[in-house]
Amino acid sequence: MPNDKYMVKGGAQPVLIRGQAKYAKLGVPDQWGKNSIRIYPIQEDMPKIHKLISEGIKNKLTKDEDGYSITFSRPEKLKTKTRGEILLEPVIITDDEDHIQEDKFIADGDDITIRLHTYGGKSPSGYGLYKAARLDQIKVHGKKANRPIKIDSRVESSDSASSSVEE
Repeated sequence: MPNDKYMVKGGAQPVLIRGQAKYAKLGVPDQWGKNSIRIYPIQEDMPKIHKLISEGIKNKLTKDEDGYSITFSRPEKLKTKTRGEILLEPVIITDDEDHIQEDKFIADGDDITIRLHTYGGKSPSGYGLYKAARLDQIKVHGKKANRPIKIDSRVESSDSASSSVEE
C-alpha cells in the first residue's frame, strides 16, 4: 500500500468540464511551450472547478463580460530529474462521433467538453502537498468530421456566364 501521507485526495482522476471554448492555442505552443484553452464552464460544472481550486490547483477562475472562465494547459515537454526531457503526447481533439480532428482548430464559442488529468504529491519545496490539473482531451460538440464539399453545377455555369459578360 502506498504511503498515504504523500497522496493528494482525488489525485490521478479524470475530471470532465463542459462549456464554451475561447482562445484555443492547440496547434502551435505559446511562448512557454504549452498548448492551452480557456473554457467558460456551464453552471452545473462550476462546483467541480471550485473543488479543484480548494484542493490546491493554481489555475485562476476569472470573470469578464462573457462570464467566468479558467485556462488549462498541457506542456509539450517535461523536464525530469531521472529521464531528462521527455515529450508528452499532444492534446487529443475529437468530434461528437469520436473521430480525431487533425486540424487542431477550435473556434471561439464552440461547445466543448474537456478532460483534465489531475495529479499531485509532495511539494518540491518539501512543505506540504500539491495538486495540479493538466489538459488531456477535448471533445468539440456539433463539429462534424471533414467531408468533401460537392460543388453544384448550376453555380459553376452561372460564374462562367458572368465572367464572359464582363469580358
